[in-house]
Amino acid sequence: MSHPSVDRVILTGAFETAELFRSWRPDLELLAETSGKNAIIVTPSADLDLAVSDVIKSAFGHAGQKCSAASLVILVGSVATSERFRRQLIDAASTMRVGLPSDPATQMGPLIEPASGKLLGALTQLAPGSPGS
Repeated sequence: MSHPSVDRVILTGAFETAELFRSWRPDLELLAETSGKNAIIVTPSADLDLAVSDVIKSAFGHAGQKCSAASLVILVGSVATSERFRRQLIDAASTMRVGLPSDPATQMGPLIEPASGKLLGALTQLAPGSPGS
């Protein structure tokens, strides 16, 4: 039984993976979402308590190791200068219980392997324009 050739690939993953696919088949129709930023937009009409909870769950759920993890929060209007939102977000992130998944009190488990490459850089270096850089 012969298999038809693959003419189209839809990929969610690293840019390097898309490059690898393209190197194998330059003529391949490749639809790729690579290295995207998953954003949460918080507007002045938002419930700030719920917005903080949603940001924390999306960014840190599954230790942030899922392709849909929030990596960018866009604050609109008065939320951008809201000291309340800022304090709540910092408090929620800094008080998360990190530990073993077997402990029911754990809110975030460990990474699946030691950080390296882009992840290590993201965890240890401030991007240009970040507060404190």
